[in-house]
Amino acid sequence: GLVGRVVPGKWVMEALRVLAGLRRSRDARLGVIGQGPEEVPGRVLAAELGVSAAVDWQPWRSGEQMAAAYRSMHVVLLPSRASETWTEQFGRVIVEAQASGAVVAGYASGAFPEVLGPAGSPVALGGRSALAVPVTELRIHEGSSPLPPSPRRPRVARITRGATVRAQRPSPPYRRTA
Repeated sequence: GLVGRVVPGKWVMEALRVLAGLRRSRDARLGVIGQGPEEVPGRVLAAELGVSAAVDWQPWRSGEQMAAAYRSMHVVLLPSRASETWTEQFGRVIVEAQASGAVVAGYASGAFPEVLGPAGSPVALGGRSALAVPVTELRIHEGSSPLPPSPRRPRVARITRGATVRAQRPSPPYRRTA
């Protein structure tokens, strides 16, 4: 899956190319949750690559709906790249996806490597085929847990959606002044 603003810096087109490469050897789908100016060009590229039927474009969702969406994704791709005027900061999608049990693979851009930690798959910028590795490593079994055991998921056991939400709440002094 791909979650976030559908803008040039997020490299939605890269995720579509990863999907096209994966579909040469296996059945794969890409859920894109978010909106922005790159959606129309993304739909055009998906058609050119022959993967339109495998891409599910969806609008933003509520927090609870996002948790369910992350749980349904086997891998969340983050092909973001820095530009002269912008770079990824914290990458909240990483924490939310990992808390929901998804493996996260992304370019080693901005703070992503630190936030991904050992449970993620940071790859060198432009390493499109490397972004597909977590997908190909996972063996998905129909009717079982969406995610089988993976060496890239050691932190997930300690991270829960509730813990993530609690960590994002302001501490007591800030609550009094807010």
